[in-house]
Amino acid sequence: MTEPAPPPFPPPPDGKSGWPWTSDDDANPLRPGPRNNAAPRVTVITPSFNQAEYLEEAIRSVVLQDHPNLEYLLLDGGSSDGSVEIIERYGPWISFWVSEPDGGQAEAINTAFRRATGEFICWLNSDDVLYQGYVSRRVAEFGTREKIDLIYGDIDMGWDSGERSILHGEPPFFLDMLRTLRVAVPQQGAMWRRSTVEKLGGLDPRWRVVLDREFFLRILHRGAAEYIPGLCGFFRQHDGAKSIAEATAWVNELPTMYSELFAEENLEPSVRRLERETMATVHLLCSDILRAAGRWSGSLMHMAKAMRWHPTHAISSFFSARLAGLRRRFSGQPGSTGTRQEPM
Repeated sequence: MTEPAPPPFPPPPDGKSGWPWTSDDDANPLRPGPRNNAAPRVTVITPSFNQAEYLEEAIRSVVLQDHPNLEYLLLDGGSSDGSVEIIERYGPWISFWVSEPDGGQAEAINTAFRRATGEFICWLNSDDVLYQGYVSRRVAEFGTREKIDLIYGDIDMGWDSGERSILHGEPPFFLDMLRTLRVAVPQQGAMWRRSTVEKLGGLDPRWRVVLDREFFLRILHRGAAEYIPGLCGFFRQHDGAKSIAEATAWVNELPTMYSELFAEENLEPSVRRLERETMATVHLLCSDILRAAGRWSGSLMHMAKAMRWHPTHAISSFFSARLAGLRRRFSGQPGSTGTRQEPM
């Protein structure tokens, strides 16, 4: 018995062109390619909640990947903004989807981890975009790196109406990432083995904003990772993005997350030696976040905590940051936007 022909793939909305809407000549709508179950399976996960404005672009950037064995799991938290209608329109090309209230992003992704059957896994938030050919490129890279758990690259980042900048990954030096707090593993450009999740665990559902930071640090610490330069996707900045709307939530989660990391039993001496410096840096960052939010008493409290952890480092870091800010101001260079520019 022959399989029924798939329904027509949804055309792009009026005015949409380029990836993931049309081919390079901007004339012909893109369509999913042929499937081949003999190829390594890749599971792509999208958690979503009330992101109808961006969701269709995210979905198309997944289902139009040229890798022939793709499993797509989309978990919507019970959206009421038209998201379900978009999901239904692309339902034939989504392996599994559900729209119901859940316990948040981490719980949704963990549910997908348990359902995933792919050899490799990645997740794409519903307001971001995977670039054309990303999945097949990653699978080829894993094919020559049997002992690597996680591969990550670079991403574009910015606002739809403004210029974009490149958020570069960095080599996986765990101690440097502890010392600087810069976990340079852009989530939109990261893929890992399903066996790594089985070995090291999924996301910690307690976290709202440090969930992927803690997950990637765990892999960098206990597994094997490799940074391969190259653009993988687009990290969209907008007023409703969690990294912006919940900036002060970092103040609640960062100190606890890093405290628990250093509280692990049998921690290597090289890691243990960084505790005072790292915790001072954590509280300095919290102080800066609260100062930017106008919460001066909280800012001073975290500054005092930084001083208690490592006074020399706290003072040096404080004045170095202020001097760098003055240099940017008088040289006309844009300043950092703090945690918004870090891969979360």
